[in-house]
Amino acid sequence: MKNNLISKRYAKSLLQAAIKQNLLYKVYLNMKLLSSVCIEEPLVKKILQNPILGYEKKRKVLKKIFQKNLDQITESFFNILIKKRRESYICEIADSFIKIYNNYTNTKKAHLTVPFKVSDDILKIVGEKAKKIGKCDNIKIITNIDSKLIGGYILRVEDKQIDVSFKSMLKNIKDNIINQSLYL
Repeated sequence: MKNNLISKRYAKSLLQAAIKQNLLYKVYLNMKLLSSVCIEEPLVKKILQNPILGYEKKRKVLKKIFQKNLDQITESFFNILIKKRRESYICEIADSFIKIYNNYTNTKKAHLTVPFKVSDDILKIVGEKAKKIGKCDNIKIITNIDSKLIGGYILRVEDKQIDVSFKSMLKNIKDNIINQSLYL
């Protein structure tokens, strides 16, 4: 609970600073990168949480992750976190920032399950449909491939789901046949 509160407060502060400097999207990309590094490379998180390692080593690790992509706001923010000994929360702060950014930009996630890879044109059409379902301005589509669907798709935005997969249709037909045969 305490970690969550701390990460939200720092994330909100970073969002406000990014808005003032007109670098919101750049900072968002940096937080996405940091969040993915924290997930994919647990060693980075351990280094940042290690109280024995000094300020400079942790700063170097962060600079190495971002190389030339680190903007002034994000770099200053990391320096403040490290100086205040809050670097152990940095991964949670990145995740909180992404959530707050998505809320601020009215962006929602849509999960699209299809039997095969779909073209960008189809993703664009599905994205427009997902925006209407989610009643949002922006949509991020996460595509999953499930060959068991045979055809069609399953689109889920928050708690709403549209299932027009062949697998689902065949199951409905089977259930209807079974129900009708019970009454004969």
